[in-house]
Amino acid sequence: MHRRRGTSATSLSGSIQWNMRYISDLRRRIRNLEIEAAELSQRLNMLLVDQDVTRAQNNYLRLFVQAAEHQLQLQYALNLSLQEEIRHLKQLTTMEPHRVSINLFQSEQSTSQSGDATNDHDKSEPEGK
Repeated sequence: MHRRRGTSATSLSGSIQWNMRYISDLRRRIRNLEIEAAELSQRLNMLLVDQDVTRAQNNYLRLFVQAAEHQLQLQYALNLSLQEEIRHLKQLTTMEPHRVSINLFQSEQSTSQSGDATNDHDKSEPEGK
């Protein structure tokens, strides 16, 4: 029986040592995981800040592109208007000089006659009464 106690004591001592090493290993793993968690948390915070910066830059660029598109539309409309004006001026300069003055005179007469026609119409009604 004495021998059994010795074997049991040795076995118990080995088991205690194994448990102590196991607990020590678990504590080391916990520390490593805590360090890794802190590093990941820090990286996440940096990524969130980067995301906010990127979102702000994206919004700025979106507004910039919209403004550029609007400016392009305005330039296109101005270009069309200028092309039409140039076409009109070319037509006027290719006409004979007396025809230009006649055309201008006729357009002035037609606007004044349309005004006179309404005045004549107004004048004719009171006479009929």
